[in-house]
Amino acid sequence: YHMIILLLTIYLKEIKSLAQRPICMPMFIAALFTVAKYGNNPCQVTGEIKKMGCRHVIKYYLALKQKEILLFGTAWLNLEGILLSKISQTQRDKYCMVSHLYRI
Repeated sequence: YHMIILLLTIYLKEIKSLAQRPICMPMFIAALFTVAKYGNNPCQVTGEIKKMGCRHVIKYYLALKQKEILLFGTAWLNLEGILLSKISQTQRDKYCMVSHLYRI
């Protein structure tokens, strides 16, 4: 799950520019994976600490869902546009190279 967090931090830079304020999504994802990883395994941690950690994760998730879902939707649409423009640029480069090679 480390690669997922790294990818989220890369895309988070673009999301920050749209939101004009920091978003702690990588921290939330890391906490979510940690709770999921240790929540299923029997260990020496008391049940109260587990409950407290889960409450904080759920509370943070609900706050994100209520306030910032539109920001992430907008950022996702922009990411799709960026990816499409990169594909278009690659296709343009191929066309220019072919036209240059064959002197079209």
